[in-house]
Amino acid sequence: MLGFLVLSADTATWITAVSTLGVAAFGLGAVLFAWAQITEGRRVQKRQRVYDLQKQHDEAILPLMKDIYSFNRASDQASAKAVWKNWQLNEPARLDPFVRVFNFFEVVGSEYNLGLIDTKVAEQTLLYSLVNLWPSVSWFVRWLREESKNPRVYEQWQLAYKQAAPKYELPVDA
Repeated sequence: MLGFLVLSADTATWITAVSTLGVAAFGLGAVLFAWAQITEGRRVQKRQRVYDLQKQHDEAILPLMKDIYSFNRASDQASAKAVWKNWQLNEPARLDPFVRVFNFFEVVGSEYNLGLIDTKVAEQTLLYSLVNLWPSVSWFVRWLREESKNPRVYEQWQLAYKQAAPKYELPVDA
């Protein structure tokens, strides 16, 4: 036997306790490291989502926005509503740019409101278009809500506007 390794019960208990604490500390360190990695991964995903939306905005949405601005500038609200109803009945393809742009900003607004995208990066890039377009189309969205009898039509876009507008020194009540 190994007589030189004879330990008292107190010493063995003390060594076991220190070893257990060491293992627990190592485990806690591993958990904290994993948490930091997960948190950073989420931050990167949120930032990447903004970049993906910005690319979609630049390539697909921005070219369509000119149609919306020209529609709003070309006529008064009553005429615009009549044109819209005519398009619904006779030329539904003419509605596509509006639907695509409005739905895009509803998605952006929803993700912004829920914190699914990096809000700081979004406010420096993507939200600029969202808050600048909303005042031009808010009357039209209100009309769409009345027509569809759905008060929640493009609600997330409006909520995002209300949150972000002060950052751009725009009125919140548009």
